[in-house]
Amino acid sequence: MPKATQILVLLVPLFCCLTVCSNQNGPEVRAKHHDLVLFERATTALQQKRFTVANLTLQTLINTYPESEYADRAKQMLKDPRIARCGAGFSNTPMTLCDPDPDAAHLA
Repeated sequence: MPKATQILVLLVPLFCCLTVCSNQNGPEVRAKHHDLVLFERATTALQQKRFTVANLTLQTLINTYPESEYADRAKQMLKDPRIARCGAGFSNTPMTLCDPDPDAAHLA
């Protein structure tokens, strides 16, 4: 058997195995965990001091998935004063008080 054929014989099953294994955490698995995705986005927004985004994302989580294990944690996070004061979204609260992000300052 030629060397190129031997390499193909070895690589094709390896490629098939990798393809099957990589699909185990594909979109169908993530689709079942939208509440987790929302919670992670809110946590990331909080870490980035994007308090308005965190508030809106947590509110979405609570309203969309009230029975989720993350809903109670989201309610606790909403008690954080930095997030709570940005809850009105379209209130008279200047964006600079909610999101100290320089990109958000031009919106005030």
